[in-house]
Amino acid sequence: MDLCSTPNQVNAENPHYKMKNKNKHSSNKDMKSSHNYPTTESLDYRWYARVYSLLSDFVFMESALAWLNTIGGAYSSLGERSKYHAKVAHNIAIKQLAIANKLNDTKLMTQCNLYMAFGLLQQHKYKSAQSIIADQMKSSNVTGRRAEEKLYQMCMSATQRLKICKRKTQNSQNQTNH
Repeated sequence: MDLCSTPNQVNAENPHYKMKNKNKHSSNKDMKSSHNYPTTESLDYRWYARVYSLLSDFVFMESALAWLNTIGGAYSSLGERSKYHAKVAHNIAIKQLAIANKLNDTKLMTQCNLYMAFGLLQQHKYKSAQSIIADQMKSSNVTGRRAEEKLYQMCMSATQRLKICKRKTQNSQNQTNH
């Protein structure tokens, strides 16, 4: 045995190694030859194109939702002090709802409707916001059992926010009248 030999060369010279690993090497050869990879003629390119199109649309919509959610949250935060930003946040929520409809995601639709309601609250459009919140509360509460706890909590938060906004408006009107 040469000291400069690689481990494979040393093992190949060892008769015990040859007997012990004979089956491993032969099964690897058999395994390689047993793979039947599809030929280009057997691939369904039309189906691939359809799946690719649907998948890329889905990825694009998910990405758009992430961006709109981030930007909408920023405008909503600014909407606490500015009606312009509240209107922009509301419009972003409408765009999110359109994407949620295309994805046919009912939970996401409920969230987007609540985002719209928050935008309306910031614009002091309480009746419209109250209507949306009530509709979403009904849809998140299925047969007396809460379908989705997060959505239900969002509805409860929106309801509380509506009460607080109405109270603030009444207090400010009372102060201006006195």
